[in-house]
Amino acid sequence: KSPEPTPDVYPWIGASEQAVEVACARIARRLRRDPLRIVGFLAAPGVPSLLPVMVRVGRALFAFEPRRVGIIGPWQDWDGTADEPGSLDVKGHGPVLRPLPGLGSPDLVVPPRAPDPDTALLSLQLALRRTDDRFPQVLLDLTGWVGPSLQDVLSVAVGLTGGTAIVAAVGLTTLTDMRRTWAKVRPDKNLGVVLVG
Repeated sequence: KSPEPTPDVYPWIGASEQAVEVACARIARRLRRDPLRIVGFLAAPGVPSLLPVMVRVGRALFAFEPRRVGIIGPWQDWDGTADEPGSLDVKGHGPVLRPLPGLGSPDLVVPPRAPDPDTALLSLQLALRRTDDRFPQVLLDLTGWVGPSLQDVLSVAVGLTGGTAIVAAVGLTTLTDMRRTWAKVRPDKNLGVVLVG
């Protein structure tokens, strides 16, 4: 029996601001080394929100290429509307760009509200096409597609990425939960574990 692969872990355990910046730079360097345009992030149980992690990584990526990256949050939070400034709307289906303040901060890419995971997946594909030439990279929160009946939808969403990182929380995510989450991402797409805490 061959040994199980060991995930890359980027620890942020009670880290100082400087240590967090160093960790983000390491993650950004890894993402720049492998030319991945769409990078998925999948939260293990215990991680309340991926947005802070993705924003920090997006800012760190700016240091390597001075262009803003896009961030797409969980599909349940989407509320983009065609009449909003920054709309990339085409017949009511396109996403909206919402720039975050600050030099090097990412843009939130917000597709229209979706009634279910399958429709959200279609909206995601359209949003990725609409932003294809706008961002060097798009960071994608895949957590909304996790659930017993959603494994097929999650597999398709992960398949849209160049790679997916698991995000676990120190003291909140058990090793068993992290391994279960790790197993949801096929080996050729798995970028490792980002440990926050």
